[in-house]
Amino acid sequence: MHGFSRLFLCARTQELLSFEKTPTLSVALPAFEILVDSWLTLQQTIPELAHYIGVGIAKIQEYVTKGRKSRIYALAMIINPSSKLTWMEQQWSSDEVANAREWMIEARAASVRRVFTLPTLPGSHSPLPANQVQSMSPVPATPTRSPTSHAPDHEQVHQPPQPPSPTLTPEEVRAREEEEVQRDRHMAEAEFNKYIDAGLMDEMPTGCDLVKFWDISEQTYPLMFRVALDVLPVQASAVPCERVFSSSKETCTMRRNRIRPKLQEVLQCLKYSRKQKRLDFNEGYLAREEDYAIDGRVTVAALQELLELGKIDEIQTLLAEAHQFEQSNLDT
Repeated sequence: MHGFSRLFLCARTQELLSFEKTPTLSVALPAFEILVDSWLTLQQTIPELAHYIGVGIAKIQEYVTKGRKSRIYALAMIINPSSKLTWMEQQWSSDEVANAREWMIEARAASVRRVFTLPTLPGSHSPLPANQVQSMSPVPATPTRSPTSHAPDHEQVHQPPQPPSPTLTPEEVRAREEEEVQRDRHMAEAEFNKYIDAGLMDEMPTGCDLVKFWDISEQTYPLMFRVALDVLPVQASAVPCERVFSSSKETCTMRRNRIRPKLQEVLQCLKYSRKQKRLDFNEGYLAREEDYAIDGRVTVAALQELLELGKIDEIQTLLAEAHQFEQSNLDT
């Protein structure tokens, strides 16, 4: 039965990658790698299904190979504070890890100008960079006589004419652009090293996911935050989008078939938003209701929750009751 249970690992992987509330792209390749390793073992366990399992393994490996060459997967795993570069360093070649590191630095360097060229919004207290302050400062005008001033025109102070700004040659323009690129790259590398040196976050705080983590880390890693804004919306599966489209048939019915496209879009987004905010009294629990069934079974989730709470006595009681239940079944 243990071998057949591996067959259902594919369904559990699909469920993991189909979550709606949490970004899933960062766990896509690791999940597929685990699935392949499990199926390779399953080929030896069930030789009758070896050919069909091999077809599935070949398809997944093709997807994983293409995923390793894609920047979006590498960026998604790096911005996950519980993995960063660790998993790639264990599973990928040194060249692939170097490419992933370079992709992230390039993405951050491209974010430098997006961060430091945005003007301050009205009411914001964040200071502008020095170059923006100079560019936004008013140009000094030639002083004119005040309406209340009675000084004669010959006593007015005249400003000397400003010398024209020197015209840069094409070589000087290219040199200045290269200097700015190197400066941006230096800033990106410094923040990247700071992020890596902070270590892995083994456990997310209670109620915190990737979106909330980067929401509170904007000031700590401003360049990485810009990259996260582009990467986090990308999901590993199209299932969440398909669910929204599929539910549109409940909005546009035979008696309500003249809804304009714009209104249809608003209704679908509103319905999806309200659905995600439904009250859930089980939110935050590690174990599910079925993990505490009275039939004597002990699940990993139940043991994990009791260990998290430090309830060793309850674990011993739970194991003893499970043992008694198995003995009673053997006697009958």
